[in-house]
Amino acid sequence: MESYFGLSANEVCQVITLILKKHLLQFHLHPLGKSNPLVKLRVAAMPLLPYLIFSAKRMITRMSVAPAAFNHAALLISAATVPSIELVDRKERLYGLRRDWDRLLEHAQHASIFSSWEWQALWWKYYGNAAELRVVVAKSGESITGILPLYIRQESVCGVRTRVLRLIGTGGDTSPDYLGPLLAREAADAVCDQMVDYAYNQLHGWDIAQLADVHSGTGFAAAVK
Repeated sequence: MESYFGLSANEVCQVITLILKKHLLQFHLHPLGKSNPLVKLRVAAMPLLPYLIFSAKRMITRMSVAPAAFNHAALLISAATVPSIELVDRKERLYGLRRDWDRLLEHAQHASIFSSWEWQALWWKYYGNAAELRVVVAKSGESITGILPLYIRQESVCGVRTRVLRLIGTGGDTSPDYLGPLLAREAADAVCDQMVDYAYNQLHGWDIAQLADVHSGTGFAAAVK
């Protein structure tokens, strides 16, 4: 029976599963083409997930092994790597995010003092009256990998009462800069895209989005255009 790196089909699935659970991939993958050399990949696990599952399935097919082990591994991989989304809509839960908020801010690629938990919580305390808190939180397992602080408020737009979705920090008489999500670096693009997709397509209760004062050079700025 054919093997890869001396591993059986079951062991291949186990290795891929363990790698993806680490959220950062760094290993040698043998492409299916005979003339291709070993390729070293070091990329965020989530964007590569479909390719890895496809590769694992091809490996098992070439070994003429029943795909039961692959199916089980694919379920484990999906559970381990696809982030879940939670919605924080009460200030008590906002205050409870401080530790994770500070951790993400410390390693954020694009952030300013206006992205800090202290500034955002203080802004909400004084400007959040008559508004609805909508903080989008991405989690991978028990670890928080992204925080997108939003809120909804009724405003008059061209004389019409409209529910407007905004970033916390905008809509008052303050002038913040570089607002946006806080993201874990190892999967920033994938988590950002998922949170924006959630806000635009699954978050209910708003009519228009005015997501202003963001850093123009970020993936978030491109995603919300």
